[in-house]
Amino acid sequence: MWYFSGEGSDDAKSRGAVSVSLGVKWAFLYHLGSIAFGAFLIAVVTMLKVVFEYFAKKYEAIAGKDNPVYKAAACVIRGCIWCLDCCVKFINENSYIQIALHNSTFCKGAQEAFYLMIRHAGRFSSAQVVGYIMTLIGKGTIVGASVWLTIVLVDSQYPQIQQPVVPSAIVGMIAWVVGSLFLSIFDFASLAILHCFIMDEDFGGSSRTPDSLKPFLDLNDEEVAKKK
Repeated sequence: MWYFSGEGSDDAKSRGAVSVSLGVKWAFLYHLGSIAFGAFLIAVVTMLKVVFEYFAKKYEAIAGKDNPVYKAAACVIRGCIWCLDCCVKFINENSYIQIALHNSTFCKGAQEAFYLMIRHAGRFSSAQVVGYIMTLIGKGTIVGASVWLTIVLVDSQYPQIQQPVVPSAIVGMIAWVVGSLFLSIFDFASLAILHCFIMDEDFGGSSRTPDSLKPFLDLNDEEVAKKK
C-alpha cells in the first residue's frame, strides 16, 4: 500500500493515506482464509516434528541411543523435517506478499512467488544476504547496547551488587528476543518492497515509484512501449 500509493515519492501530495491498521483490516477482511491455510501448513509441519521427537524418545528409552543406525536415521529425518519447515515458512512469506499484491488465493500466490524468484534469483539471493547482515548487525547493536547500559546502571545505582554480569546476561537475552521480533518485521518488509519493485519494473515503472528506487529500475524502452 505504501509503495503503490505514491507516499514513497518526495513530491507526494498526501501523507498518512495508508496505515498499519488499514493493512490489518484488509488482511482479516479479505484474506483470512489464506492466513488460516498458511498457519495450518506451519502447524502440520510442527506436529510432524513433535510426533517424530516423541517416537524418537520412546525408542531411546527402550533400545538405547547408542545404535549407529538409529543415530544416522534420526539425523537424516531431523534434517528433512528441518528443510521442510524452512521451505514452508519461506513459501508462506512470499505467498502472502503475492496475495496482497494480486488479491489471489494462497496456492496461486505461492505459484506466482515461485516463478518470480526463479526469474530474479540473483536479486532475491542478494536481498536475503543483505537482510541477514542488517538483521545480525541490528541484533548485535541492540543486545550490546542493552548489556552495556545494564552494567553502567548497576554499577552506578546498585553498588551492593558484586556481579553485574548476571542481570546484564538476563537483559541481553530479553533484548535478543525483542530485537529478533522487531527486526523480523524489517526483514519481511524489505522482501515485500522487493516484490513490489520487481512488479513495478515489469510494468515499466510509474510516477508512484519511490524516488529512492527509480535509479535502480532496469527498463528496456521497447519492452516498456509494448507493455504500455
